[in-house]
Amino acid sequence: LPVVPMFRVTAWGLPYAAWLTGADLIMPDRYLQPEPLAALIEAERAHRTLAAIVAESEDAVIAKTLPDGVITDWNRGAQRIYGYTASEIVGRPISLLLPPERKGEEHELMREVMADRSVPQYETTRVRKDGPVIDVSVTISPIHNADRQIVGASVISRDITERKVRERDLCRSEASLADAQRLAHIGSWSWEPATDITEWSAEMYRIFARDPGQGPAASDAFFGYLHPDDRERIVAGYVQA
Repeated sequence: LPVVPMFRVTAWGLPYAAWLTGADLIMPDRYLQPEPLAALIEAERAHRTLAAIVAESEDAVIAKTLPDGVITDWNRGAQRIYGYTASEIVGRPISLLLPPERKGEEHELMREVMADRSVPQYETTRVRKDGPVIDVSVTISPIHNADRQIVGASVISRDITERKVRERDLCRSEASLADAQRLAHIGSWSWEPATDITEWSAEMYRIFARDPGQGPAASDAFFGYLHPDDRERIVAGYVQA
């Protein structure tokens, strides 16, 4: 691959596209007409733009070989998420990032990619350089050469640890609330006027001896649970809301 992007040179009074690879100048044996040359220049500009986007992405963008999974490219986002610099990780197997219980996952993913199938976004765990296991969402796609042969895989990862912590905290809070309501025999319900959607806690179903499979009581059915002396006042508040 060229180490210096395409540039234009003038030889024999005609425009050429050229590349530098090491100390060697690579140049076609005939000059380019203006139209093909312009197309090459535009393609090179697009390539540079894409490379800059990948390099600066907050997501980890990693390229690896197949089938051995050796890392060949590593952007700044990958360094931020996993803690390794490119010089530390390029040339090493991507399995280095997998927790012991996830080692078999890599083989399954590679089978999909080698069959020319992308792996849509899924949630899993990975290991940082300094040891912590983090939650990530991962998308994997095959990399093709100009002949449409699969030559590697791209892996895009996003750190979702904070989101997963919030989700787990919410689940614990909801479980604690359900336990407290069950012990105190207190039910709770909510109603969204804009959508007329009602939600009941588990204890509400027990209090009113209603099958949870029926879902929460609709407005009319719920009013039927009210004491006659309170019904008019509650219905008026309901309508006003």
